Amino acid sequence: MSDPALGLLMLSLIVVVIMLGFPTAFTLMGLGMAFGFGAFYDPSAPWFDNKIFNLMVQRTFGAMTNDTLLSIPLFVLMGGGCRGGLDGRDCHASYAQRWI
Repeated sequence: MSDPALGLLMLSLIVVVIMLGFPTAFTLMGLGMAFGFGAFYDPSAPWFDNKIFNLMVQRTFGAMTNDTLLSIPLFVLMGGGCRGGLDGRDCHASYAQRWI
């Protein structure tokens, strides 16, 4: 199957599976793993020695070591700390009482 046809197949499957009611995150993860396994499958290698499993670990580690993505949980933590203050002006005081 050619690359454009494979891309259209994946796009149509994403739309169909999301319309069936599956969550978007699990749909993208499952179809990505299925198509990745199909692309990198080597019948001569044992089941767990296929390249797709190494690629999944490398992508996860790459996302965890990304400094830009670190701002998201820190932003949520700062919002939670400011919520403890009366009107947001004393954010630092509420952090001092809670965390230090």
